[in-house]
Amino acid sequence: MTIASCLGVSATTLDLPVGSAIPADKSLLPLAAFYTRPPVSTRLKQHFINGIESVTMLSLLRPSTTGLDEGKKIKEVLVLGVQLKTGSLPMDALEHMAMLRPPGILFVCVRQAALAGDPQAEVAPDGTTGDGTAGGTCCLVVRRPLPTKVGHEARHAMYSSPWSPSDKTRLTMSGNDMDGLWESLNAQVILGSDDPEDLDARVANRDHIADLQAQERKLAGDHARARSTAQRNEIYAKLHKVRTELEGLGGQAE
Repeated sequence: MTIASCLGVSATTLDLPVGSAIPADKSLLPLAAFYTRPPVSTRLKQHFINGIESVTMLSLLRPSTTGLDEGKKIKEVLVLGVQLKTGSLPMDALEHMAMLRPPGILFVCVRQAALAGDPQAEVAPDGTTGDGTAGGTCCLVVRRPLPTKVGHEARHAMYSSPWSPSDKTRLTMSGNDMDGLWESLNAQVILGSDDPEDLDARVANRDHIADLQAQERKLAGDHARARSTAQRNEIYAKLHKVRTELEGLGGQAE
């Protein structure tokens, strides 16, 4: 059986179970189906048409294909290969796709090397380089619910990993059941770690540290530009408070 691939990226290149791989002849999804049922805005339709070349089912992770127990929330994880026409992510189109089915889609967005800023790269039409390996770069994307208080409307956010060479992009199968696997895959996308424990808290901590670091940079600049001693002292007090909190948090996101 020939398995599905997207510009050379497949279930096996991602280190996913061979049994989860989708046959190539059953893998290609019609792009129009994502923006015609139900109809979307003209703007979103154009993001599909102008941003995405093709959508390919690469892998379907289920208890039967992973050996993991069933989850209470996640029954299966669908891994979709999304070949991009441009170098940027059509995030609103990806979010729309994720909303069309139950939770559990991992997008593997692939762009050719030339789109990644390497005009000299030689990539064959099938997405491989001259030595037969996957060409271009990959970015992993997931849609995840945000922590909310009981009774409040549910909110979601889209998260993406840094771009990496397609032939070096790997996923780790971790977790005791499908819920744990999904949390681990989310952790790999968002934090670069396969540890699924306390993911929401860790993401919040990372984002808080990033916010503090932005405050520190701004305050440091304001302090350097301050024209009076009173201004400098006031700004320095704020800067010292931010730096003290950063030091207590480790000073950097994971």
